[in-house]
Amino acid sequence: MRRLLRIFLSLFIICIIFYRNIVVVEIDTPMQNVSIPTAQQYKGTWKISDQEPYMGNLSCPFEVAHWNLESFKRPIDLEKRQQCGRLQYMPYPSYVPPNASDIFDKLVNGTTIYFIGDSMTSEAAADFLCLMASISEVTRQEIVRLPPKNWCNGTLTTTEGILMLNKTWQLRNANECEVNFDGYTGWNHAQATFRSFGPKRIDIHVVAAIEYGRVGELFQHLKNAKKGDIFVLNQGLHKRRDRGQDFLMNKFIKKKEVIEAAKGKGAHIVWRETTGAHFHTSDGYYDDSIKALLPTKSAICVPPSDIDKEKSKAWDDGGLVPLMKSLDIPILETWEATFLAPEWCHVGQGTDCVHWLQPGPTSYLSEALLNYIINDI
Repeated sequence: MRRLLRIFLSLFIICIIFYRNIVVVEIDTPMQNVSIPTAQQYKGTWKISDQEPYMGNLSCPFEVAHWNLESFKRPIDLEKRQQCGRLQYMPYPSYVPPNASDIFDKLVNGTTIYFIGDSMTSEAAADFLCLMASISEVTRQEIVRLPPKNWCNGTLTTTEGILMLNKTWQLRNANECEVNFDGYTGWNHAQATFRSFGPKRIDIHVVAAIEYGRVGELFQHLKNAKKGDIFVLNQGLHKRRDRGQDFLMNKFIKKKEVIEAAKGKGAHIVWRETTGAHFHTSDGYYDDSIKALLPTKSAICVPPSDIDKEKSKAWDDGGLVPLMKSLDIPILETWEATFLAPEWCHVGQGTDCVHWLQPGPTSYLSEALLNYIINDI
C-alpha cells in the first residue's frame, strides 16, 4: 500500500512540474512598455522576441538604407522603434516560428525563388535575402542599384526614373536631390545563390524582380519555369490606385494557360496578400488627401484601431484573391499580421505609412513563405 502511495505521489509531483512548464512556455516575453493594440476579432498578436535580428545597420548587402532605422538615426520614438526589429507575430498562441534551414531539406538543388511585384515586394525580398544570407553561404550575388545617376538632373525618362517617383515627393531641387539620393542604396533587381552548409550542399537561387506593372516579364518568367521553382506574386499597391485591379485580373485570366503550363512543369505559384497600411484614411491606404500632405511631411501613421478593418481588408482582397483561389494558387495570409503591426514601425517621417522599417514586421512575410515551403510543398 505504501509503495502504491509513493508511486501516486511521484506521479502527482511530475504532473505538477509538467503543468508548470506548460504555463511557463505559454507566458510570452514581457512587452517592455510596447503597447500593441489587438482587437478580439483577430487571431494573432505581435510580441517582443528574444531572437537577434538577422539584418540591420546595413550589415546585410541586400538591405535598403531608406528603410533602415539606424542608418537614418531617426529621432522620432527612437527607443520604441528600435524594438521593431525584435517583433514576432503569433498567428495563434502555440505558434512556433519555422526553422529557416529546413528549407534546404524541402527544395531540390537549383530551385529558383522569384519575388515579383512592387516596392513592398522588394521589402519582402530584401528580408528573405538577408534571412537566407544568415543561414547559408552566399556564392553569387547581383544587385542593380537605384537611383540612376541622371535622375536628379532631370534627364532620365526611362522606367527606372518613374520607379523613383514615390521616393522623391519631398525633394525641392537638384542639390537636395543629390544629397538625399547619396545615402539611398535601394535596388530594383537583386539576385543571389545560397548554398547550404553541411554535406548536402543544396543551391537555392533567389531573384527579386520589381516589375512595376511590366506584367509581361512575369509571364516570361513563368514560361521559363522549371520543376521546383517558386513564384511569389503580389498585386502591388500601385496597381489599385493607378490602373485598377481589373488590369491585373484580365492579364491573369488571359494568361491562364501559361500559369497552368508552369504548374504542370512542377513550378509553385503563391499569391501574397497585400500588406496593411496605416495612413490616416478610412482604409489606411494612400489617397489624394495624403498626397497633399507629402510636400510638408505632415502625413501621420495611425494605429489599427483608428482604421476601418473591413474597408482595409476589402481593399486587400478585391477580386484578385478570389481569382487566385479559382486558379488553385495558394494564398500567403500576411494582411492581418501587417495590419496589426504597430504604426511606429513604418518608415513614417511624415511621408510613408506603407513601407516598414527593417528589421521589422516584414520578417513575418519571410516566415509565411518559409511555412508554405516547409509544410505545403
